[in-house]
Amino acid sequence: MPSRCCINIRLSLWKAGNRCLEYEKAQISERTRRGKRHRAQAGLVNALTGAPFGYRYVRKAEGAPARYEVLESEALVVREVFRRYTEEWHSLGALARWLTTAGIRACPLAVPDLTATRGRAIKGLKGLKSVKRGCPGAS
Repeated sequence: MPSRCCINIRLSLWKAGNRCLEYEKAQISERTRRGKRHRAQAGLVNALTGAPFGYRYVRKAEGAPARYEVLESEALVVREVFRRYTEEWHSLGALARWLTTAGIRACPLAVPDLTATRGRAIKGLKGLKSVKRGCPGAS
């Protein structure tokens, strides 16, 4: 059985290692935040995020940077939601009900499939399924 002194030394080393890991994590987070901020200020598109409703992501081509294009059919919905919210003072719940009754849905390219397999839910990338919902611009 290890002595109490040996256990205390191991515990101290473990705590010091955790502090180093926390510091590194903070450094990486800060660098990532700064990089995203710099790209946003430069007007560059972050390809890791999905395009907002009303836009379609266009990959970069020779000499042209990546960009978002407006989908006019979805832009009409965005304008109508904005008008109802700002001019008619509809609540978010009322807007959600209106969108549901009108059959307007956001267009995710992949939704999690949380079907159970042997009593466990599938999570992560294995559980993602490509779903087409008839949305313009979704491919």
